Amino acid sequence: MLLKDTITNLSPRRKTVAALLGITMLCSGLLLLNHFLFPEQGRDSMLYIGWIKCWHEGGFKLVLAKHPGYYLPPFYFYIGHLFMYAGLSAETAGLCISMLCGMFMPLITFAMAYEITQKKNISLIAALLVAANPILIELACCVQRDMPYLCFFTLSCYLFIAGIRRNKWFCYLLSGLVFMLSFLTRYEAIEFLPLVVLYFVLALLFRHDKWYYICRNFLLFLAGVTVSGVLLLTAMDTSDAKMIKLYQKFYKDKMALTKRLYRKKPQKTPGQVGKKVIPAAKKALPVKKSIKEVKK
Repeated sequence: MLLKDTITNLSPRRKTVAALLGITMLCSGLLLLNHFLFPEQGRDSMLYIGWIKCWHEGGFKLVLAKHPGYYLPPFYFYIGHLFMYAGLSAETAGLCISMLCGMFMPLITFAMAYEITQKKNISLIAALLVAANPILIELACCVQRDMPYLCFFTLSCYLFIAGIRRNKWFCYLLSGLVFMLSFLTRYEAIEFLPLVVLYFVLALLFRHDKWYYICRNFLLFLAGVTVSGVLLLTAMDTSDAKMIKLYQKFYKDKMALTKRLYRKKPQKTPGQVGKKVIPAAKKALPVKKSIKEVKK
């Protein structure tokens, strides 16, 4: 009864905060339970763990040297490398990144749903569905790029929608900054750019706002993307010309080795048995002519 009275006397805002806290705790418990029940990591996870180890040992150049022919977006591995400075192993660092992003997903979903619907009940239900989604729970318990990508991409969408509804210029700038994080995690984030361009074109055509405000917001989004990309690529040291040449060299060597290993071997004809070659049948000798024909 005391708990019920306490909850009843809470203000609507505090009730929402308490509900979000409970959903986050539920999500965290499900993630930990899934990890302890199914601790195995898949093939891709082992590849990513190896990338994080290589980055921590010798930077991005060592990653490309040990794994020629692969060029994945580097931001996820860079974060894992930073987590390893805390004394964590590569696997634990990758799990921490995925689980933290999985814990924040219900909160970001609530914020985006509330920005669209302006109804707390619907937003809380959306956050609860994300927190208890088995596919998202499984992704958050793997050393993979999917959960960080979803987290950054959803946050970028929320900031962009908030910029449209609230008409705040800094929301477009932050949306561009976070968009670059999602793009450097998975290249699929590039699919968001055509929608952004389409919105600004339609806003100009239907005069959603004054044209110079629309152009300003578009330029702010592009500025966020550019600044975030330059700063991150500089910090990760992935723009070195020597590194690019090293990558190209190893990739060419690997392709040449692959061609030598998988080139087509000459097919054996029916006249070949093992290494011994049966000679082809001799041509039929001409029939001997009779003596009379020779005399003629």
